[in-house]
Amino acid sequence: MVAMDTLTLNAAVPGRSGDDERRQAILRHRPRLVPNIRLGSVHRGRDHVYRAHDPLSGRTMELGPVAARILAQCDGTRSVAQLIEGETRHAGDQGEAARLVLACLEGAERQDLIRPLSPDHAGVAPRKLPGVIIRTLKNPLFARFSLFVPDPMIERLAWLARLCFSPWGAALWAGVVGFGAWLAIGNWDELFAYGREHALAPASLVWTLLLFPLVKLLHELGHALACKRWGGQVRDFGISLLVFIPIPFVDCSDSAFFPQRRQRILVAAAGMMFEFVIAVLALVVWVVATEPLVRLMAFNIVVMSTITTIVFNANPLLRYDAYYILCDLVGIDNLGTRAQAVINVLSRRLFLGDARAWPEKGRWHSALFVLYGVASFLYKCFIVVVVLVGIFPRFFIFGVVLALWGAITMVVLPMSKVMRSVFAPSGPGRKGQAGQLAIRAGIPIIIAGLFLAIPLPYAILSDGRVQVPPESVVRAGGNGFLVDLVRRSDVAAGAPLARLNDAILDAELASRSASLRAQQLRHDILLVTNLAQAAELAVEIGFLSQELAQQQANRNRLDTVATQPGLFTPAEGLRLGDFLREGDEIGLITPPGDERIVVTSLVQEDADLVRSRLAGVALRTMDAHGGVMEAQMLRSYPLQVSRGQGQAPEMTGRFILDLQTSSAGLTYGQPVSVRFDLGRASLAEQAWRAMTIWLTKISMSRYVEEPL
Repeated sequence: MVAMDTLTLNAAVPGRSGDDERRQAILRHRPRLVPNIRLGSVHRGRDHVYRAHDPLSGRTMELGPVAARILAQCDGTRSVAQLIEGETRHAGDQGEAARLVLACLEGAERQDLIRPLSPDHAGVAPRKLPGVIIRTLKNPLFARFSLFVPDPMIERLAWLARLCFSPWGAALWAGVVGFGAWLAIGNWDELFAYGREHALAPASLVWTLLLFPLVKLLHELGHALACKRWGGQVRDFGISLLVFIPIPFVDCSDSAFFPQRRQRILVAAAGMMFEFVIAVLALVVWVVATEPLVRLMAFNIVVMSTITTIVFNANPLLRYDAYYILCDLVGIDNLGTRAQAVINVLSRRLFLGDARAWPEKGRWHSALFVLYGVASFLYKCFIVVVVLVGIFPRFFIFGVVLALWGAITMVVLPMSKVMRSVFAPSGPGRKGQAGQLAIRAGIPIIIAGLFLAIPLPYAILSDGRVQVPPESVVRAGGNGFLVDLVRRSDVAAGAPLARLNDAILDAELASRSASLRAQQLRHDILLVTNLAQAAELAVEIGFLSQELAQQQANRNRLDTVATQPGLFTPAEGLRLGDFLREGDEIGLITPPGDERIVVTSLVQEDADLVRSRLAGVALRTMDAHGGVMEAQMLRSYPLQVSRGQGQAPEMTGRFILDLQTSSAGLTYGQPVSVRFDLGRASLAEQAWRAMTIWLTKISMSRYVEEPL
């Protein structure tokens, strides 16, 4: 789609000054519109809005009725004097007519709608846009050059345009997109897992670069068909460079003159509608395909047709499709440019005390423009940060260049342009403006500097846990079902805590006991009848006794008793009837006394800072009524490397804390919050340290290697 800009030619401005000869030369001049400038009108509610489109700069400018009537006569056959004479019939006064005509022509000359009026510039061509390379360097998100006129080709597809943008086509589109949404929701977990594994893989990035222009070609075909559906011409096809990636575009500027707002909105939305259909088809392929390469290509098409469309085309904060849809919905053309003008005036009021009138009438419009302008600027900053975080860790040099390039072209240059327009002194009071600027801008800067320099409490928070001594953990002595368990209570050493039942073990124990008694009776009989056999049987009885003793010991271990006095707390979630294996935790015994040890871990940067400037340590329990307890650091372990799957290596320091005051009520394993007091530091120092740590982590994340 084509960008838009603002032109308001209804306001009267002073006429040109000079001698009579110069005036006569201007009156004899025959103004002519710049080639390719098109004039038209649209309906906005009950109003008739006139517009002029400039394909060279890609602007569509709103005109007032007087300006539209005057410019429509600028065909090179009428002089300025004849235009004034014709306007006199409408204004009724020749002086007023001359003022309106000259104001209109002067404004049109500034906006490059007509050839220069001044005799000194006779024959001078209007200002041209920079070349494609300069435009690309100035804005990596928007640079374009034309190739050919595609309207004859699109004319052959008029039947397809009528089919797609008909009630039957709308119903079919809604059904396809609805089916795609249902399919995506049903396969969301698998899609997310596949994306985490393949989204930034080298092969995936290569296919993205190859398929992205093809997807956008179908996107632009949607715009072209929608424009053709309501009689517009597709006047240009070319290539735009998105960070030097070739992306096709079409000129559907005729849609700016469609009389109905619904038609203009559908032309702007047609590209996104086509992409959603492409995404559904690719999603179906991804679900049913088994070939890895086919699935990878289909997944990339799904991502390009949904995420990139939502982030860029469907976002009204950037001048793409949704921007023009928003302008038509709210009935305000050129929202971005007019928002910048309002912000400039507001800034001059705040910093320079400039009492000039608002460029827009009504507080609601002014508030809307300020809100949109600020939101658009913040979103551009967000894009730069996303590029920095997403690309920089994995492609270091390319990420640095791209992030700096985007920051300069999308943030720094627009901000400097705004600042120059705001703070440029003008008029006889330019010295007074400099003083106003020094006062109004200097005071907030001084206040902000003082605020950043004020020492504030500096602390590091971390989560810890009361250390559990191994002897305090009560564990199951064997395998069995839990049939008895003591509730939370104080217990003495040797008191029963839990009992397990193993029916198989009980049956084997009863069977061996019976077998042992039978062998003992037989041994007693053989002592009378056969001493030799009695001796052999005695050896067998000895083995049976040992096995029976072992099984009895296993049976006894199913009954768990307390090894020390204290408060017994059953394990969370443990219930009667649960099957426990040997070694499973049954509960904790917290012995009486105030000795408690707390364990906590910090990342490397925080650990180094705690070691160098620790002023105190305090603990607080996680419950709502938890009090603050002072503590002291008992010892610290060396740095340990910890890394989760797909995460950057992270150095942590493990600290062991000894509570300094009474810790009655703290149970083993209880979570606590640990606060390391580091004294005081200025807000600027704290912010600088947080930013350096964040950048360090980003730079380290590029060394992440997926585990085998």
